[in-house]
Amino acid sequence: MVLHPAVVRGTILAIGISVIPALATAATTHVRVQAHLGNGAARSSGGFMSPEAANRKSSVVFVSDGINNAVYVYPAMHIDAAPIGEITAGIDSPAGLAVDSNGVLYVANTNSSTISEYEPGATQPFLTIKRGVANPVALAVSADGTLVVASGVTYEQPGKLAIYAKGSTVPTRRITVPLDGAYYMLMGGVAIDASDNVYLSYTTEYPGVKAQVVEYPANSSKAVSTGIQGGATGLALDSRGNLYVGFPTSIEVFAKGSLQPSTTITAGLTNVGLFTVTSSRALYVPNQETSSGCQLEDGNITAFSRGHAPMGSGSSGLVDPLGMAFRSGSE
Repeated sequence: MVLHPAVVRGTILAIGISVIPALATAATTHVRVQAHLGNGAARSSGGFMSPEAANRKSSVVFVSDGINNAVYVYPAMHIDAAPIGEITAGIDSPAGLAVDSNGVLYVANTNSSTISEYEPGATQPFLTIKRGVANPVALAVSADGTLVVASGVTYEQPGKLAIYAKGSTVPTRRITVPLDGAYYMLMGGVAIDASDNVYLSYTTEYPGVKAQVVEYPANSSKAVSTGIQGGATGLALDSRGNLYVGFPTSIEVFAKGSLQPSTTITAGLTNVGLFTVTSSRALYVPNQETSSGCQLEDGNITAFSRGHAPMGSGSSGLVDPLGMAFRSGSE
């Protein structure tokens, strides 16, 4: 069976620990945050977009928040500001996000098992994918528009990847990720390179814990081990082929083909979510909501330069940020 999406939000990024449904249950008691409308913003039934958020010349980041059941938009250079956009139409427990070369936003809706797609500046989806993987969590889009989707937490069932050609609502390829005798699986981040090779970070548990990053060569459903220990957290590739592997409180960067990280990023990371790396190698990371006993602490987002120096953080409007995506401005 597939774990209920409310529990997925509370556990999808856990590594090496048991599932704690109480955490997800407590988190759902939050009251939805009312986002601030920037100057000139117009609210609709699907949310709002300020002129800056809608303008394709503006570089922005998108952040999914499962507790608020919304996707927020922030200026890429000022993530400490209030949201300049919000999307609620077509959103149902949002998790992973991705943006393609045309600025189209993809949102994984874990509760409705759909993928919603939005044109730049839109608050209403123009396309909804309904056939693919149940409870989708992580997304990635290649340069040619190929979309890869990973399922969430599974019990006594293998994990699933679904791959869609650009514009298609039906998978062109499905990949089964075997449990290999384990009791359950936590699927983490996915990445896809320009040659459509797919990378997946995931963890299997009971008996024992096995965390790994594997590669699925283009047009193949057979996993090839990268030799890198991963976990059910974010995963990304940059323009130089460096692989960014997420752990609960750090991100390790591996040069192509290397088994030793060239960089380990820890500053400001408390509960790493599904992060994104830009073409200029800037890094945007969501820190999920954390728990200490019965106390819950809201999450935040943080940014790093291409040299991995912290550029700032923000939390306005956010409770439990899980996924992030970057849209580059264009002239």
